[in-house]
Amino acid sequence: MTDKDRLLNVLFGHEGRREHINIKFCRGTSSDVTVQEMSHEAANGIEQVTFGMVKPVSFAALDALYPQREVKDIVASL
Repeated sequence: MTDKDRLLNVLFGHEGRREHINIKFCRGTSSDVTVQEMSHEAANGIEQVTFGMVKPVSFAALDALYPQREVKDIVASL
């Protein structure tokens, strides 16, 4: 099973019992993120929450750590 198949399975393989929520990802230091890497990380994260290995973090907590920024401001600072 590929990482993409695994991701689709954890998202949609529960006969409609999965509650879908907004998921945020931080890409880290990589300048390029592949579909395989994204699928792998997403599937791992969802499985860890599903099986109680980690406690989900609220989006409010993430927004406090990583506030939203306008792209034009980021580009202007380069």
